[in-house]
Amino acid sequence: MIKVSIIIPVYNVAEYLNECINSLIHQTLKEIEFIFINDGSTDTCREIIESYQQKDDRILLINQENKGVSEARNVGISVAKGLYLGFVDGDDYVEENYVEELFHLINKPDSEMALCGFKGSSERFLDDGVIKLKKQYGDNIIDLFKSYLIFASYNKLYKSSIIKDNNIIFNINFKYGEDLLFNLEYLRFINRIEVTSKVLYIYNINTPNSLAKQYTLKRFIDVESQINEIEKYYLFIGLNSNKSRLYLFKSYY
Repeated sequence: MIKVSIIIPVYNVAEYLNECINSLIHQTLKEIEFIFINDGSTDTCREIIESYQQKDDRILLINQENKGVSEARNVGISVAKGLYLGFVDGDDYVEENYVEELFHLINKPDSEMALCGFKGSSERFLDDGVIKLKKQYGDNIIDLFKSYLIFASYNKLYKSSIIKDNNIIFNINFKYGEDLLFNLEYLRFINRIEVTSKVLYIYNINTPNSLAKQYTLKRFIDVESQINEIEKYYLFIGLNSNKSRLYLFKSYY
């Protein structure tokens, strides 16, 4: 039985890809499938993945024209067979117990999301514990904004059934902020998040080809144009819109 599907969009990150793949195939939890979506890479990403695929039958490779990270992730969601889903960027890497730690958390009774800390330019994490979503939980959710843990799809596991039953996908019209929108949509359908303070995901901030890591004036303009679309979800999860908007903008600067 496949316990976890890890979806990895890849675009021209050959320099970093070996480290990423090695960190995944050596996970302490073994019942994992690794779904690589090669999104039109023009470097040697495809060849690198194929070389690992020959040695590890848990690796699935899908090659497609360049369509962007959101479409790549959506393709991965559509073919995933695991009970739980996670996302890793092809230029990042994870600690060897990354999936197992999150699996044990999300596999607890009533748990519907698990998240861990991550580090890039600095560490981002919350204390061990539980975030309950269906009461007066605005302060708890604000903690996710303050720690920037809500803005990414990596460092988390999601329940596949919730994603697929509610047709939760990445918005292909969002060039930036698509992870946040995905998470806000997911939060509408869940009650409980399990958190570990362990920093298990390592985010590479120096990758020039990663759209998620390009900080430009156009990015800020795009984010401004998408604020209203994102803010409508605040009503569903008990957020103070003005307060959350502040953290939203701070996350992009």
